[in-house]
Amino acid sequence: MSFNTQPTENERLEQISKSKCQYWIINKRKNRSFFCKLQLSNDKDKDDKDQSIYCKHHQKELSNNNNDQKEKKKKKEIIINQQQQQYYKENINGNLPIFNTIPLSNISTIELNEISIKLDNIFNQLFPNGIETYIHQHSSFNQISKIESISKLKHLKQESCILSIIEREGLLKKDSIFLEFGAGSGKLGYHVFSALEKESGHIMIDRQKFKSLKSKDLAIKNEKSCTYFERCLIDIRHFDLKSIPILSNNTQNYTIISKHLCGCATDFTLKCIYNTKKERDLDGFKGIAIATCCHHLCTWDSYINQSFIKDVIGLSEQEFNTLVSITSWATLNKKKKKEEEEEEEEEEKMKENMENVVTTTKIDGVNYDLVFSKERKEELGYKAKRILDHGRLLFIRNSLGLVNSRVQIYTDLSKENLVISGH
Repeated sequence: MSFNTQPTENERLEQISKSKCQYWIINKRKNRSFFCKLQLSNDKDKDDKDQSIYCKHHQKELSNNNNDQKEKKKKKEIIINQQQQQYYKENINGNLPIFNTIPLSNISTIELNEISIKLDNIFNQLFPNGIETYIHQHSSFNQISKIESISKLKHLKQESCILSIIEREGLLKKDSIFLEFGAGSGKLGYHVFSALEKESGHIMIDRQKFKSLKSKDLAIKNEKSCTYFERCLIDIRHFDLKSIPILSNNTQNYTIISKHLCGCATDFTLKCIYNTKKERDLDGFKGIAIATCCHHLCTWDSYINQSFIKDVIGLSEQEFNTLVSITSWATLNKKKKKEEEEEEEEEEKMKENMENVVTTTKIDGVNYDLVFSKERKEELGYKAKRILDHGRLLFIRNSLGLVNSRVQIYTDLSKENLVISGH
């Protein structure tokens, strides 16, 4: 083809195919967009040092080894920094989680039907009257909600409902220090701080350093009326609570809070409190309010109440892993805005659609039967989540001594809508 000649239709299509990502999104019935960000140049004549990594779905270059080395170096520096902290004690609250690698599509129809019947029976026994709903916005909401973004307003409403539960438990007090586990940028803690007229203390615990954390952190610790502030950049697995100096004398009141603490991080948090309780009285520990989420990230080795699973509801480790996988069904109909969708979410949707495909094609180890409707899947996912949280509730009552503990539905704005609270 000469420079001035228009390309033929076949040549044009060939050019497009080279520049367009060939990863097929099943639920959208299309390829990814032109010049997919997961693709780099297709030129093979490169320096030997520039080793490429290839997409498993299509042989296009994804990233180069130099970037990976920088990322590894950065992670290593973060770990070294954590290990130098006085509150670091390796694996004190649990070992690195071993996640279940068997997808639901590899479980037979018979097994899925059997576990569904068990889930129905267990849920009815544990919650004969359903789960208590307590959806109330805190009185501080109106003064804090002066923002424009609807998405931020949604999260603010959820935080306000958690505050109402904290207050209901008698834990919203100015003389307390609030330890926010999985704090992220510290929005829940800042909401508590504002509700208490900026006269409380706060400790933020999270293993990641967020770009936006400075605004909330500075807003709290630079306030003259703030009684205490500290941010602990550490994985909860390694967090030794009793090594925090201000809590070591056991006279300072403190409360554990969290909004959407993911998977096994909730179990590590409960183990963190338990390990502290084993070594000394918890006179300063006043209570807890944790909104759980991402139950599909729970693991057998890290789950805090294995005896509940084995002895009370009679499930094996294998059945527990299936139950954990089923929790992902609870959010099947969750709507996402297009601008918030990432490639990882698209891949998850593809997997979910593959589970719903009815086909006569037979592949060893894969179950293509349409076992349950989407509505039934949602119901089972919801029940599986609540069963896991009930085991945690029993641990809080029996092992942490918070006999006045309960689970409550605190919001109707999210399917991750349950809080475990107690005092």
